[in-house]
Amino acid sequence: MVYDHVVLTEEEKELFRILLETKEYFGLSTTLRAAGGWVRDKLIGRNSDDVDIALDDMLGKDFAEKVNEYLALKGEEVHSVGVIQTNPEQSKHLETARVRVRGTWIDLVNLRSEAYAENSRIPTMAFGTPAQDAYRRDLTINSMFYNINENCIEDLTEKGMEDLRAGVIRTPLPPLETFLDDPLRVLRAVRFSARFQFELDPTLVEAASGDEVRVALRDKVSKERVGTEIDAMLKSQDPVEAMRHLLRMRIFNVAFPVPKDSNLPEGQPYGPVCVAVMRGVEAILKELPTDYFTPEERRMCLLAGLLLPLRTVQVKAKKKLIPISSHIVREELKMRTKDAELVVALHNAAAEFATLAGELQMLRSGDSNGDAAGSAVPPSPGETGKGGYPAHLCVLTGGLVKQLKENWRLALPLAAAMDIPCVGSLCQERCALVANASDKESGLGEEETLRRRALCLELEGMVEGMGLARAWEMKWLLDGKTVMTELGMKGGPKLGQIMDAQTRWQFQHPDATADDCRKWLTAFAADQQ
Repeated sequence: MVYDHVVLTEEEKELFRILLETKEYFGLSTTLRAAGGWVRDKLIGRNSDDVDIALDDMLGKDFAEKVNEYLALKGEEVHSVGVIQTNPEQSKHLETARVRVRGTWIDLVNLRSEAYAENSRIPTMAFGTPAQDAYRRDLTINSMFYNINENCIEDLTEKGMEDLRAGVIRTPLPPLETFLDDPLRVLRAVRFSARFQFELDPTLVEAASGDEVRVALRDKVSKERVGTEIDAMLKSQDPVEAMRHLLRMRIFNVAFPVPKDSNLPEGQPYGPVCVAVMRGVEAILKELPTDYFTPEERRMCLLAGLLLPLRTVQVKAKKKLIPISSHIVREELKMRTKDAELVVALHNAAAEFATLAGELQMLRSGDSNGDAAGSAVPPSPGETGKGGYPAHLCVLTGGLVKQLKENWRLALPLAAAMDIPCVGSLCQERCALVANASDKESGLGEEETLRRRALCLELEGMVEGMGLARAWEMKWLLDGKTVMTELGMKGGPKLGQIMDAQTRWQFQHPDATADDCRKWLTAFAADQQ
């Protein structure tokens, strides 16, 4: 539902009252307008703490200082004014002031009208009218004002309310002009489309797909700003559709670039495969209980799923090869280092869990040979751990859970998605197939999704059945000093080997006591003689 007026909360009424009193106290002629996303959200019945105030005749910093002066005269708490400077080279054209008023952070900026110097695409800022400012904004749904002085909505493009009701993402000016003003607006259009599940205007898509916009997005917009928009897409209502939009606009490779010095052949398409696998992972997530993952965990799972087909691609960084997924997350999207590390860890764990799933299937069919591949000191053939699971599976599982800690469940949908046909191939033929095939042909049909969901839950049940759901919290039953005392030995490499063996034994026997461990240690030491 879209309202035709704004209903203020008590906090908003108090905030706007202070701003108006400041204006009156200093005899200012300023008209105060709440702008952009706050107005949009209020009109669709959502509260917003993203309060932007547009000023028609003074800079944001100057008015913010007046607000602080007024509050100080009343004996109220004041906070320093922060200023975000202009950066035209990065399409940041307006100085923005930030100040906290009665517990609410507000951004203050002047209305703008830009003229361009001769032979330059960098605008010169000048105070503008409300209409000029509205038309220079990114989208019509973000171009409306709430006039605080008059307590009314101002839809000066005459399209904002209409597009909000119709569910359309459109630019106030011709889209090419809007995007070249700030190329990041292409990603913002996609993000809002995914957030509200609105349709993108066809002329917007056409303009965004051109070489001029793509080059401008690559060269003029900082990686941090791109990463912020991608992150918001991953948290949106429809992250897969957002990635599809990037493909259609031919800007997926701008947001997720693979450097030329990687081991992926230059020109090799990868976007369609990445999006297809992400779609498969999202389908699994939708079949799981709604509280299975937190929003942040879901974001990480989708990001890892998107990059899963690239898990074997590497790029040289500081004279060593690193996974391309780590490079993209950390260097291209400028996300947190721990996000990059987690994506790589999830990719590795997904492959391991997929192997464990295969072994479980063989166990059910009676074909397992009981090998303990991957275990430095393999358990005896036929030995079992808690729940009757083969000991070597307990050891491998415990190692995976210990490495991922509380994030181990995130690897399960990825492991279940490892059998999507396009996960293992980035060839041009496969990308073409994915782009044109039906869900069933791509291995993304409902039947396959339900099977993968079942596999995901089966793997979770295996980990819990082994008693290893919190394996990272497991401490040695016998510490190094105790082991040396028990065996009458000194420290060194041999002690390290014994402690590693104890860890593997505890993965097989998570409910064991220290006395149980002493018996094992005695037997283990005798076997090593």
